[in-house]
Amino acid sequence: MRKYAFSAVIAAGIGCTALGLAACQQKQSSGQKIKQGAQEIGQGIKQGTSETGQFLSDSTITVKIKSKLAANQGLSSFGIHVETNKGVVTLSGSVDDDSERRLAAQVARGTDGVKGVNNNITVKNGG
Repeated sequence: MRKYAFSAVIAAGIGCTALGLAACQQKQSSGQKIKQGAQEIGQGIKQGTSETGQFLSDSTITVKIKSKLAANQGLSSFGIHVETNKGVVTLSGSVDDDSERRLAAQVARGTDGVKGVNNNITVKNGG
């Protein structure tokens, strides 16, 4: 009787081991799927962060230029509009004379992160 009981325990142990290994393989496969999914999400986040970073950088450039224009006493900055897209600044609006128009472009070009400046500022009364 003991011989049969011992054989049954061994058979049960082997069966449990086989089931356990199958379960481990399934968990490993699931783990690999989770890892792959996490990597794909990470890549998506990285790309989104890059785009967001560009937006924040453009906003920062715009704010810096507007602040510099407002602080410059030789410039009436209220008529100047500033937009930044991927580091390229577009100035628009109108100023009293051509020296203000040139000064606004110079201020924009001297700002960190600016890759280029489109100066669309017009001079009032054509002067």
